[in-house]
Amino acid sequence: HGQRVSPDGQLLWNDGGSSVIVHGSDYLEIAPVVVSDGNGGAIVVCSAAAREGEYAGDWEVLAQRVSPSGEPMWNDGERATIVSATRLHERGPCALADGVGGAFVAFEAYFPEGMEYAGDIDIYAQRLSADGQVLWSDEGDSLAVSTSTYLERWPAIVADGAGGVIIAFEAVALTGEYAGDWEALAQRVAPDGTLTDMNRAGLEILGLEHSDQAIGQRVTEFVHPKDRAG
Repeated sequence: HGQRVSPDGQLLWNDGGSSVIVHGSDYLEIAPVVVSDGNGGAIVVCSAAAREGEYAGDWEVLAQRVSPSGEPMWNDGERATIVSATRLHERGPCALADGVGGAFVAFEAYFPEGMEYAGDIDIYAQRLSADGQVLWSDEGDSLAVSTSTYLERWPAIVADGAGGVIIAFEAVALTGEYAGDWEALAQRVAPDGTLTDMNRAGLEILGLEHSDQAIGQRVTEFVHPKDRAG
């Protein structure tokens, strides 16, 4: 649910009575984050878990745009936009307005029990247009920002000043010499979902020799082997 509050503390939507249903479904929707749409409204992003049926226990990331008067705008107001819905459990989103009515969203993707890399967590991202369309998508999948053998958690997202974003997150080594060591990592992504920079640590994770091999390429070109189909 959501409500708009005036500068003097008055509730504005539904005549100050009930709040607006932003995401209404049979899913358990939690941990909402809100960003401005630049036009007096807002974009609300949340985690959503199926409680029963074939997908019981699965987590997805959903988003809905709300007008200044409190009307859900995307998909005729009937349902939220699915930011990411795969076999992975997507959760813990953060969001940033893109300046043109849409938003950038970054989130964790957890490998559930029964999958080959159960327990692993990676970082993914997606961009939503002003009308609720996913823009960084290959066959419906979000972009893999970091899919190393590290456990990547808690993304944060800021503008890069050039229309793209920088996504920072924590990563812990699970095995090897540095097992248990936590690091702070970041990746820069252009407005169209391509990589704009890559330091030595990132190159080593992807098995590349030079940054020229990565710059200008879509993030999906560098999905870790464990995440590739087939």
